[in-house]
Amino acid sequence: MNKTLSAIIVSVLLGCSVSGNSDDAVRTAFIAHLQQIDNPAARDVLAAVSQTENTADAIHSALAKMYPEYQALTNAADAGELDVAKSKLSTLLETADKFLAADASFYVGRALMNAERFEEALPLLRDLQNDLFDYSANQGVSQYYVGQALAGMLRHDEAVGALMEFLQTNPDAPERLRVSAWRQIQELQNVKPETIQDAYHRMDFSRRRLRFAEAGEQTQEEQHRVVKILAKLIEEEEKKQCSGGQCNKPNQQSQQNQQQAQNQPQQSKSQSGGNSSNPNGRFVEKSYDTGTASPWSRLRDMSRDPANVGLKDKLPPRYRELVERYNDAVDNNSRKTEDNR
Repeated sequence: MNKTLSAIIVSVLLGCSVSGNSDDAVRTAFIAHLQQIDNPAARDVLAAVSQTENTADAIHSALAKMYPEYQALTNAADAGELDVAKSKLSTLLETADKFLAADASFYVGRALMNAERFEEALPLLRDLQNDLFDYSANQGVSQYYVGQALAGMLRHDEAVGALMEFLQTNPDAPERLRVSAWRQIQELQNVKPETIQDAYHRMDFSRRRLRFAEAGEQTQEEQHRVVKILAKLIEEEEKKQCSGGQCNKPNQQSQQNQQQAQNQPQQSKSQSGGNSSNPNGRFVEKSYDTGTASPWSRLRDMSRDPANVGLKDKLPPRYRELVERYNDAVDNNSRKTEDNR
């Protein structure tokens, strides 16, 4: 096991972890806050805050009753109207009630995380580690989400650091989160360049970005990396087959495919879908800079490259499913773009 991880285990077992703000301290501060502010509903929620076992739930419920605009934000987030929730949040963040700002940041940040909008969620969750630190009982969960967001953005080293910090400073966090954090750390630390695990993370990043019509430079760059990694893996797989004496079978099949192609009428590139297939089954590295073609068209062509198609059936189920989801995302967004022209 990694020495750093072992050190964290020892420190937690010996009670040497550095704790964040405690739930009791936040609850006490919130009750004092309710007794001081000029809000007619503050007194009505005091008893409930004192009696509700979970501090985070107590504060959230109290704030929703005290502020109708916050209730509107939570309703929008629960309904999946995240852009509406974000617009309402921008107003609440300017409020003098820091408990309200902290809870709203966490609530919207969590909703964005659940929707895989990591880039938007990250600054909201990080605010809870900085200016709003003393006003939230969701410190542990927000630290966990920061690590998850960074991992989803391919910032692996930062993600490992954030998740380690979560484990060190939150020994009483829910077991499901701590187990998930451990597994995430181990997985990220085992990712080696140009391996199937590396391709998996980059492809998942691209799939997620394509959901939100983000075909920018970074998305396309990751697509190129995925294609190159998969091409390398195909070549390695072919070498393994040859070393096992199975080279003739693919060659025979290739010859049959070529013979069939010769017997069929020749199609134009537009009829056959361009150069997205290769009858001999081997990968040919291509340039996807097609001039005026839309980013979606280029990504779609890349997703249909033999490096993706040829390897898919040889992948473990986990990776094969992701390849299919990723290709669907590219095709769907490509069709949307072409329909809107």
